[in-house]
Amino acid sequence: KKKPKQRARKAPSENIPKIAVEPTEYALNRPKRENAGRKTGSSDFVSSMSGSLQLVPCKGFPVCQPFSVQIEDDAMVVMDFHAHLSRFEVIGYLGGEWDSVKKHLYIKSAFPCRGLAGTQQTDSCEMDPASELAAKDKMDTLGLKVVGWYHSHPTFKPNPSLKDIENQENYQAFFKQEQEGQEQQGKCKASEPFVGMIFSPYDLRLPSKASRREVFWVQKHHSEPTPMHMKHSSSGITSSGGLPSEQARETMSGLIGSVEEGRVNLTELWRPFTNIVDGKIPEGGPCTKLAKLRGALSEYLPETDEAEDFLDQVFTEIQSKWSVDLGY
Repeated sequence: KKKPKQRARKAPSENIPKIAVEPTEYALNRPKRENAGRKTGSSDFVSSMSGSLQLVPCKGFPVCQPFSVQIEDDAMVVMDFHAHLSRFEVIGYLGGEWDSVKKHLYIKSAFPCRGLAGTQQTDSCEMDPASELAAKDKMDTLGLKVVGWYHSHPTFKPNPSLKDIENQENYQAFFKQEQEGQEQQGKCKASEPFVGMIFSPYDLRLPSKASRREVFWVQKHHSEPTPMHMKHSSSGITSSGGLPSEQARETMSGLIGSVEEGRVNLTELWRPFTNIVDGKIPEGGPCTKLAKLRGALSEYLPETDEAEDFLDQVFTEIQSKWSVDLGY
């Protein structure tokens, strides 16, 4: 990958409005990510690398998974970017389409949500009702349906926690009921087309700058809810030049202006080496969180001057809005 260019460019900004509204009926009944049976209050970014949560590795389906999943890189780059900006967990929804005939879930866009004030920690986050409502309204405007949710595990593996599994199971039940209601009207076949995604941006055990992620779905195994790994395909970024769409750029710009609590210091060291070879051998010089983020975003982009210009614009905007010298 090319090194960052030392020139400044401006990108459009769009802050996510902070509107005080009453929780919707769905917000009152949806699954919650809250602390339960584990230590709380710790803000030590590195010491929580392993997490105080009980994490459960996902299993593979013995034969075939219940439906296929396709995710646009436009959505991936927004989720990965969101996860890198905060020391605390971030959260959001996934918008897309469900083909009940082909049993195919198509995730088109990511819709970041704010964490509810006072709930954001390194291992938990509760969605702000006003932000949730805004995300669902935006999806409706674009003709998309809620087909999943995502959150981050800032410094530890993207295996779902017991709470994540419970939340995912509840989400699936909620959307299955909705699908069954439609089936009674002859619209589609009942199913549970809803997935969870977890991004791990700053785990010190990552082999490279690329983030680790997990796409999962829950099924019963001996009466116990079990997280299952969902294989998925990528459609790549389909816009001109292989760069994020205008919608994705506006979302990223809004995130830069809205992430305040727990904001990552991009100038500090992520780890004293760049890569881990063969799972154990450190390689390369020291890597800052700025270099880590740029490297992670580069995974979704072509190796072109236009892609480097796009990244320069992103970091120039961060530098301006966060009032921090990133060298751009």
